[in-house]
Amino acid sequence: MTQEAVSSPAQVPAVRNPFGAREVATVATARSDEQRAITEVQAALVVARANPRNERQAMDRILVACQRPGLAEAAVFSYSRGGQEITGPSIRLAEAVAQVWGNVQFGVRELDQHGGASTVQAYAWDVETNVRREVTFVVQHERHTKKGVTSLSDPRDIYETVANAGARRLRACILALIPGDVVEAAVRQCEATLDADADNGPEAVGKMVASFAAMGVTTAQLEARILRRLDTITKAQVVALRKVFVSLRDGMSSVEDWFPVERQAEQAKAAAHAPLESRVEESQGLGPAKPATAAAPVSKPKAAPKAKAEPKAEVKPKAEPAPAPAAAAPAPQPAAAPVDPDAIVLTQETDVHFEFAPPAEPKQGALLWQGPEFGFMVYRGSSWVAVPEAEADVVYSFAHARMQFLVTRAMQAAKMNRDGAMQFAKDKLGLDAPPARLADLRCDQLNDLAKALGTT
Repeated sequence: MTQEAVSSPAQVPAVRNPFGAREVATVATARSDEQRAITEVQAALVVARANPRNERQAMDRILVACQRPGLAEAAVFSYSRGGQEITGPSIRLAEAVAQVWGNVQFGVRELDQHGGASTVQAYAWDVETNVRREVTFVVQHERHTKKGVTSLSDPRDIYETVANAGARRLRACILALIPGDVVEAAVRQCEATLDADADNGPEAVGKMVASFAAMGVTTAQLEARILRRLDTITKAQVVALRKVFVSLRDGMSSVEDWFPVERQAEQAKAAAHAPLESRVEESQGLGPAKPATAAAPVSKPKAAPKAKAEPKAEVKPKAEPAPAPAAAAPAPQPAAAPVDPDAIVLTQETDVHFEFAPPAEPKQGALLWQGPEFGFMVYRGSSWVAVPEAEADVVYSFAHARMQFLVTRAMQAAKMNRDGAMQFAKDKLGLDAPPARLADLRCDQLNDLAKALGTT
C-alpha cells in the first residue's frame, strides 16, 4: 500500500506550458500568412498572363474616359514657379489610366509608425510584365508654416499628411509603368475635352469674372493676362483661365503668381470699355468713374471763361467764377444716370457671410445666406433686405464662388488633401459618393461644410 501510494503521483499527466503553445501557434500563423501571400502573387501572375491586355482596346477606353468633363477638369494640375506655368498629369488621371490599362496593381501602405514619423511605401506593379516600381519614404508628423514647424498629434492630421505625401509618390510610380505616349495622348484628349466644353459666351464669361472677383482678381487683371478684352476671349483662353482658377482655388498658387499688380489707370480704362453684363464689372466701373467725372468739369470751366472773355472786360459782374461751378454741376449726371441707386454693388471688398454666423456689425452691401427658401439677403441701411429678382443670378454666382473659396481655405488650414476634403464633404453632407469638386455643391451645402469646419 505504501509503495503504491508513493508511485501513484507519477502517473498524473504534466500540465503543458501555455507560452510554448502560443509560440507554436504564432509561428504557424506567420507561415500561413506568408504562404497565402505567395499564393496570391502567383495567382495574379497566372491570371494576368492568361488574360493579356489588348493595347488597342485599352487605349480606346482611355481616350473615351478622358472625354468625360469631370475627369478632364481634374486631369491636369497647374501651378506657377519662377514665373512659368508648370502643368502635368494629375494623380486622378494616373489612376484612371492605370485602371483602364489593365493588369496593374498600385497603392500606398504605411509600413511603420513610431518616433513621430511614418515609414510609407508607394508602389505600382505591372502584373503582366512583372515590372514593379516602388518608393519607400519617411513622412515626419510635422506641419510647416511661416511661423515655424508644428508637431502633429491628432490622428486625423497625421493621416492627411501621410496620404498627401503618398499620393504624389504613387503618381510617380504609376507614370513610371505606363508608356509615356499613352499618358501624353490622355492629356491631349483631356485638353480637347476642355476645349469642346469651354463656353466663351457673355453669360459664361460673366460667371467666370464673378468667380475670379471672389478671389480678389479684377477684370483689368484678367484682360492683362489674356492681352485682350474679355468680350473677345477665345475658348482656348477660357480653358487656360479655368486652370488658373483651379490652381487658386486649391491653394497651389497665389493671385500675384498669375496677375500683375493693377494700377488705377488700367482699372479705369478697363471699366470704361468693359461690355459684359456683369454686376462685378459695373461695380468696378463705379470707382474709376469718379476721376472721369472730375476730369470733365476741368475742361468745361476752361471753355466757359474763354467764351465769356469779352463780357468780362465790359461788365465785371458777369465775369464772376460762380457760373463755372454751376455749369459743371450737371457733369456727374451722365455717370450716375445709368446706375440704379438700388443696384447691388459687387466688388472684391464685398463680404459674404454664412447663415450660422451673421455678423454683429455688417458692412453696407454685405451678403448673407439665409437658407434655400430665402437665398441671399443684402445689408442696406440698418437691416437685411431681399436681393432683387433681376440680380439674383449674378449675386448667387458671386457669393457661391466666395463661399467655395472660404470653405477651401478652411480645408487647407485643416491640412486636408483633395481626397480627404471630398470624403469630409461626403460624410458631413450625407452624400452617396464624394463630390468631384466643391464647385458642384450648392450654397446650402457649402454653408453646412463651413459650419462643420468652424468657418466664419
